[in-house]
Amino acid sequence: MKKPFTWFAIVGLLALGFIATKWPALQFSKLQAGDFASRLGILVVLATLIERTVEVFLTIWRSEESYKREAEVKRLISAGVPSTDPALVAAQNLLQEYKSQTLRCALPLSFSFGFLMACFGVRILSQFVILPAVGSPDMPAKCQLFWFHFSDIVFTATMLAGGADPIHKLMDVFRKFMEASAAKANGTAK
Repeated sequence: MKKPFTWFAIVGLLALGFIATKWPALQFSKLQAGDFASRLGILVVLATLIERTVEVFLTIWRSEESYKREAEVKRLISAGVPSTDPALVAAQNLLQEYKSQTLRCALPLSFSFGFLMACFGVRILSQFVILPAVGSPDMPAKCQLFWFHFSDIVFTATMLAGGADPIHKLMDVFRKFMEASAAKANGTAK
């Protein structure tokens, strides 16, 4: 069932790539070390806010049942039931299944919040691209701009849904790269 969708997506992307060969390349802005961190820093804050918001919603929505299932597992453990007892194993499985369902709810909810933020203008890729002035001969075609902004919205929503940790790691990799480049330029590289 998934293979036809995969092939459909691949063919669609190849068709878009064929169309995109006529589009001009976008110009990227030149960044200093602090620029990158400041541009992505706000995304860390927003991703943290989204994580916390989703956590609050899921706590309100799903915590009661989770607490009941955890209490059942603790009750059986405190009663001295062996770890191989079918009742304890079943209670642990029910608790784990419920927690897994909660996690399956969290990602689409996070993506939805990130998607809304990106639709309202909080975008990652747009911060690093210089678009020519309207009417300029270097101005990308409307179709190219549409796909760029659409991709930026989806990419930003995905990054925000992933939480603050991946963005923080990306910033850390860039910081280390800049430090290593500066040390190499100064002749103090190890």
